[in-house]
Parts: sequence; C-alpha cells; structure tokens
Amino acid sequence: MGRPNLISCGITWIRLVFTYRILIKEFFYRDLKGRFAGSIGGLFWVVFTPISQILVYIFVFNTVFKIKLDALQVGTSSFVLFFLSGIFPWLCFQEGLSRCSTVLLENANLITKIQFPVEVLPTSTLVTSFFINTIGLGLFLIYLAITGALKASILF
Repeated sequence: MGRPNLISCGITWIRLVFTYRILIKEFFYRDLKGRFAGSIGGLFWVVFTPISQILVYIFVFNTVFKIKLDALQVGTSSFVLFFLSGIFPWLCFQEGLSRCSTVLLENANLITKIQFPVEVLPTSTLVTSFFINTIGLGLFLIYLAITGALKASILF
C-alpha cells in the first residue's frame, strides 16, 4: 500500500468529525467557556472585541491617516473597508493555526488519561476560532450593510 493521498486523508478526517461530533461539541463549549472564564464580561467579549477592533481601525485609518484607495483597482475608495474585509479571515486563520500548534501540549494530561483520537482537540480548537472570528466578520458585514457599502466586490 502506498502513501495516503490528500483525498483519503480528508475523507478519514470527515468520518472522524462525524463519529466524534459530540466530543468535539463538548470540547468546543469547554474551550469557549475557558477562554473567557474569570473575566468581568464573560462571553460579552466575543462581541465586544470585534466591535472595538472595527471602531479602532475606522478611527485610525479614516481619521488619523486618511488613507484613500483607487476604487477602480480595489472596488472601494475606503481603506478601512478593504482592510477589514481581509483582516477577519486572516485573524481566523492565524488564531486557529497558533492555537492548534499548542493544543496537544496544553491537554497532555487529558491525552494520557483518556483514550480518544487526538485529532479531536485541534478540530474543536479550529471550530472555536472559526466561531469567534465569524462573529467579528458578521458584525463587519452588518457595518457594511448600515453604511451602504455592501457590494459583491467587497464580499469577494
């Protein structure tokens, strides 16, 4: 038998996600609660953090730097819209990658005591990162809809 190809690895991972979906869901809830445990706002930070990021970027790039773009090349003359449309997917990727690289070390005691596939831990971490950053992207889309700047070029 040769090396497994990308398709067979993907199918195996999808089967694992489906088989252990309840465990992934429990790790997701545990990770979500654990990230904001002990803070004053609790889960409020899931909404407040992206809102504060959006407001800070709007202030810095519109008021302080006053950066303008060529609308024909980019699709908008506002650098804030251009920047925010790319930063939220990047933050999701960056956070998922950085958290997945340490999740096995952080849960070493759990891995040694309980028998389960270790792929469940990075998967639940990715789901948590995707969930939190999707809230930020959703708030950004709401901002775009309110300002009337929601166009297909921005979504692309």
